[in-house]
Amino acid sequence: MNIAMERKFREMESKLIKKLVLKGARNVAETVGIHESQIARWQRPQRIDDISFIEKMARFLVAIEYDAKDESVVITGEDARALLAALEHIREPKEKAPAAVTGEASNQIESEM
Repeated sequence: MNIAMERKFREMESKLIKKLVLKGARNVAETVGIHESQIARWQRPQRIDDISFIEKMARFLVAIEYDAKDESVVITGEDARALLAALEHIREPKEKAPAAVTGEASNQIESEM
């Protein structure tokens, strides 16, 4: 494993732990629906050669690029219909202006010079 990935894992793990500290283990446990002591277990490895659950989650989030900016857009309902109608209007060829208007415009350009 390269050093850059390991640094990303550590940064994500640090973010998760900081957020846990800010929210409080009791509040997080209540929200998740588990006992507060389970949160403490998540923070330390269960076996000597293992990694903690939080580190596993950090690695998972880095692997799926959770923090990466998502450039996809979801448009539904009335917004989608309005966008489609606008795109249809743009796609249709525009009508040419009548010759009289075109002639007047070219005369104005010439007279301004």
